[in-house]
Parts: sequence; C-alpha cells; structure tokens
Amino acid sequence: MGALLTACESTVKKPVALPSVLTSTSASPTPSPSPASTTDPTGDAVKQVLAAYQGMWTEELKEYAQGTSDGVDVERYAQDKALANVNTTEFYYRQHGMVTKGSPTFSPQVSGVDLGSAPPRAIIRDCIDGTQFYAVYQSNGQRVQQVADSGRHPLNASAAVFEGRWVIMDTNIDRTQTC
Repeated sequence: MGALLTACESTVKKPVALPSVLTSTSASPTPSPSPASTTDPTGDAVKQVLAAYQGMWTEELKEYAQGTSDGVDVERYAQDKALANVNTTEFYYRQHGMVTKGSPTFSPQVSGVDLGSAPPRAIIRDCIDGTQFYAVYQSNGQRVQQVADSGRHPLNASAAVFEGRWVIMDTNIDRTQTC
C-alpha cells in the first residue's frame, strides 16, 4: 500500500477527511430501535470497515511522519499484506533517513460486503490523491526527489474480520490508471 506511494509524492495541502463513521447522514433524528426492530448488519459492517480504513491511514501516516513505529498502533487496523506494506515502507524510510510531510486525500467507498464468508470480507474502492504527500530527509528537511507520478490513482483494498474486528488485509494502488 504505502510502500510505493510514500517516497513519490509532492507538495503540502490539507487532506480531505475520511468519512466519519459516527456522523448520521439522515436529516431527521433516528428513533431508538425497539426490541422488535432489526439492525442492518451490512450497514454496520460498512461503518466498521470505513473506520478500520480511516484508522489504518491515520496510524500509517503518523508512523511515516515521525520516522518510527513507537506509539503507533497500525496493527489494530491492518494485518496481513497491508501491515507488511506499512512496515516495509517505514523500514525503507528509516534506512534512508526520511520522514513524510502532508497527507494523501481519500474518497473511500465500500463496494461489497460478504458477511456469509468465513471470515466476513469487504472490498473498498478509493481514489487516493498523493499530490499533497511527500518525503523529506529527516536530517535537513530537504525534499526527496519524486521518482513517479503522485497524482490521483485508484486504490483497491480488502478487509476482513480478524480477532473480532474489521481490519484492512491488503491494498493495491494502480499507478497505470487515474481517477
């Protein structure tokens, strides 16, 4: 996920916030469910998947910006290949004396949820914009020369329930496409 994204980005600008999973989108107050009411398990899963995605990026960007994993809890939100990508990228930055500035912007949508699979799984589609995210040398703050296009590219992520919570399992940025 971040392994190829982070070293190739440019200029600083405020990111678009990821959707808050605690904000209601309805215009009128939602009545409290009665004991006979049913909940929407797919809607709940979508909120939890987006919260895991937002949490992963928050922790990942914190790790890259501070140049260490100390005090960062990426594992709470990412596992498997997604976690390996974050760790690989952080190691690369540390070995080269780099940290990041800025933040990519996001527009994630959960495009599918399969609550019947074991474990339950979901797919996230995003258009990530890395133009406001770049690396600098920690020793002098000099910007690292960009080696690839850092514009807007589709990002596909998979999520699954792991140890009772939704986590991001894999991410893939398609640098051959724009969005």
